Amino acid sequence: MAETYGADTTQIENPGEITVFILDYLMNAPAKMINVLFQLLRAKSAPRVILETSLEAYKKTNNERYLTVAKSLLEDFGKEAWPTLRYLSKSNHPECDLFVRLIAQCAEVPAMERATALTNIAKHPNKYVRSQVPEFLPLFGKEDQIRILQVLMNDSDPEIKEEAEEYFSLLGGRFKGN
Repeated sequence: MAETYGADTTQIENPGEITVFILDYLMNAPAKMINVLFQLLRAKSAPRVILETSLEAYKKTNNERYLTVAKSLLEDFGKEAWPTLRYLSKSNHPECDLFVRLIAQCAEVPAMERATALTNIAKHPNKYVRSQVPEFLPLFGKEDQIRILQVLMNDSDPEIKEEAEEYFSLLGGRFKGN
């Protein structure tokens, strides 16, 4: 009697499991499969699951490609990824450094929300993450720039503080430091 496998086949239905499986396969996939796998992740997963899965895989493997794939996917999700990006801006993840540009420029998200996220990043414990913030200030109005600069002008790192003070003076402000 022939054995049938259909009823015993394990199906992956949990978005987290699907994401892990596809991301792992994507790391060594042939070039012709990458777009197909990206579209599959877009259809079967969610931004938060992709970020969390990628962060976990990166921590296990130290393979930064997990993070760059997550960044590309979150960018592709656009506004739908905003809650995940906002979460990341408030986190202490050192890997946030790869997402600062995306957070600052996230399509279809109001400037005020993006500026608030940059203010959170300006408070990040990692100096390198904080140091990226001034690069994106021109994307925002003067009021938002000043709000972000006020955080950076009180930074513990002298280089970040000095750069923020110089930028602030270019805006016509005078800083009265502590």
